[in-house]
Amino acid sequence: MAGESKARVKVYTLHGGEWDDRGTGVAATADKDGAPMLTVHAEGGDSSLIHAEPIQVGDVYQKQGSTIITWFSPPLKEDVALSFQFPEGCDDIWDQIMSIRNRLRVEENTGGSEDPSSSNSDGKPRSGNAGPSAMNRSTDTEGSSIFAEFPSPNLRTLPELADFLRVLPVYTRELVAAEVLRRDSFLSQLVDTFALCEDVEDYANLRRLNQVCKGLLLLNNRVLWQRMLSDEYFESVIGMLEYDPGMRKKPNYRKYLQEKSRFHEVVPLNADVKKLIHLNYRLGFLKDVVLARLLEDSTFSALSQAIFLNNTEILSGLERDESLLPDLLQAIQDAPQDSSREARLKRVRLFQFLQELISIARAMPVHARNAFFQSMSRHGFFGVFAQALADREFRVRLCAIDSLFVSAACDAALVRAHILAEEKDGDHSALLGVLCERLIAERNDAIKIQIGDTLRCLLDVETMEPNGTEKEDFLNAFYLHPVEKLEKGLQCAGGAPESSGGALADAAASTCAIDQVLELLCSCVAAHGYRIQYFLLRKHVLLSIAKLAHHRDRQVQLGVVRFFRACLAPSSGADFYVKHIVRHDLLGPLLVALVDNFDRNNLLESAILDLLDYIRLGDFRSLVKYVIERHGEKLRPLKKLATVDGLFVKFEQQQEAVETGDDAEVGPAPPGAPSSRAGTASASAAGAWGGRLSAFDDDEHYFSSDSLDEDDAGSASLLPSASSAPATAAAPELAGDVAASSSPEARAASGAVPEMRAFTLSPGRGAPSADSGGAGSADLQLPPKALAARGGGAEDDDDLAAVFGGSAPKRPRISQKITFK
Repeated sequence: MAGESKARVKVYTLHGGEWDDRGTGVAATADKDGAPMLTVHAEGGDSSLIHAEPIQVGDVYQKQGSTIITWFSPPLKEDVALSFQFPEGCDDIWDQIMSIRNRLRVEENTGGSEDPSSSNSDGKPRSGNAGPSAMNRSTDTEGSSIFAEFPSPNLRTLPELADFLRVLPVYTRELVAAEVLRRDSFLSQLVDTFALCEDVEDYANLRRLNQVCKGLLLLNNRVLWQRMLSDEYFESVIGMLEYDPGMRKKPNYRKYLQEKSRFHEVVPLNADVKKLIHLNYRLGFLKDVVLARLLEDSTFSALSQAIFLNNTEILSGLERDESLLPDLLQAIQDAPQDSSREARLKRVRLFQFLQELISIARAMPVHARNAFFQSMSRHGFFGVFAQALADREFRVRLCAIDSLFVSAACDAALVRAHILAEEKDGDHSALLGVLCERLIAERNDAIKIQIGDTLRCLLDVETMEPNGTEKEDFLNAFYLHPVEKLEKGLQCAGGAPESSGGALADAAASTCAIDQVLELLCSCVAAHGYRIQYFLLRKHVLLSIAKLAHHRDRQVQLGVVRFFRACLAPSSGADFYVKHIVRHDLLGPLLVALVDNFDRNNLLESAILDLLDYIRLGDFRSLVKYVIERHGEKLRPLKKLATVDGLFVKFEQQQEAVETGDDAEVGPAPPGAPSSRAGTASASAAGAWGGRLSAFDDDEHYFSSDSLDEDDAGSASLLPSASSAPATAAAPELAGDVAASSSPEARAASGAVPEMRAFTLSPGRGAPSADSGGAGSADLQLPPKALAARGGGAEDDDDLAAVFGGSAPKRPRISQKITFK
């Protein structure tokens, strides 16, 4: 049992660039039908077979570090890795595999008769039988001739050695790498020869040494890489690679590594972990700098795999150190906050180390990655990001947002849980609020883009629990306070008079910030239903966005087009946005921009034409009517464009349909969604009105109802006048006693309500008191959830009461007088 416990392993297979965990078990070698097999059985009572395959004769097995064995499996046609829990178990299995492989080679070369020296007296394989004589006996005829031509490095044999490695066949690489590793003095002789040639400035031999060194690295043997990049040989190896005959100017890699490259140990690390960190840095330096233009696909893949396996061992070693994460968190929290160079540098290095840890964890298998982020969450690392995002040092902010984005992309639920915990503690979502604030106030565009990506990742409802409370709680936390900081930035950029001023107002003019806010609102419009509609209406955000069509930056103007295109998508509840676009002339600034850019053939002109084409093909009849009736004169010179001409044709067809009585609007509503359009001629209009009232029990349906205009001074330039929307039909006046004392259902049942096609606000009238009534007045009430969550003054209450009209038969305060026409 002790031997089995030492051989405890995890089995991984490389599939699609990711290492998949096949299970945990106990590794062993065994004979099955006379063929030696490498097997892994599940641990515990279940002894099922996790992996089994014959041991291969070729040099396909690689020992990576002290606990990993990798090889390519022909049966699976994938790379396989065994990650041992204990180095002793890895060494034992490795010795068994090498012994069996050498025995099989001897049997092949002797026609099946086994060399007695390779077995014990009982016939079992002898461990550690990989000496020089065994190596020579195990090679075939071609391999023997290759080794006979393989010289040791010295000044006399350098030309021969360089030519030998330059024309080496691919299938002999493993044999040559094994021979180099067998000759303990080979690398030492190569280093001594390089030192001698450099001392005497023998550039011809230095170029040959460069070819020899590159030939050895391109053998793609991980064990050989580890030896060549060890502290003993690394400086000389890099020195040989400087004398590349294919480069006009000699690079000075050693000077860079000695003067520029520094290893900073911000927290104490284990010696084995530090050794792997140095090895990985050197492998990456070779892959990305020294050999970047020479690497073939196989070498690039082998280097990447070696780096990945080293990262796995590094992360495992760090997780075994229980004091590492607490020490790192304490060091970050205790870092001085003053502006001295030493204090800034210490904070930067701490966050760079945290960023590197998270980036390594991102590439790990799912179970290892989740375990790391859960450990981070338990230790409270997400709490340090809010303070770091407001740090004066740019590098600290960059590392913090990159770490937070990777964490959210890998496990958004953990970050959301931290934010909800802050909300529960009364911190009003400190991290979420800081993200929204920094999206507007941050001066670096790269950080703004990452903040926008992080917010979209956190607000993605597809990653939230469908049946839990996470979605409800998190969206409530976002729309309660943080989202208002985005709205202030848009108001400042749009020139709203109520802009907050100061640094926030200055930063709000940033093109990148506005673009990121618009992208975020587009994703919210598509997924957040009544919450985003309530926010856009309460804060007049639609008006602020429409004003941005006059912005000086083309990127912002295109963002406005994308936003209104998202509003008209079927999944966003297009009816709500159509009504407000028509009432407030929200497309007017875009149509002015279209006229200004006519015949310029630029991206803005194409984007606006695409939006108009979507309106035409989607059969948004009220929008087509609005565009032609209100802006037809300015668009008439553009009729030579097929899209604009099609709009005029569509409008004419609609007018003909109205004359024939077939004027029902057919918009791209989701399948099964009830239509909420106004102005539909129907014989059962009163019954439809009552059915619409009953649907208001759900908050989602409040935003499908007809709403009143929001009269405010800041949006006067975009609001249409009451007379600009012609009535489609006239209705007789209602009796005062019926309108004031009866519910809509009672009036419909009594036949007192005639068919109503549309209604508009009467301009210039003051709002009546709560007890007022009379002909043409309507009872209005806010939805209960909206009233509980919203803030604002009495004026907001009046405007929103008009929006949610007809939700109950009670008589609350009436915001404005409604006259049915």
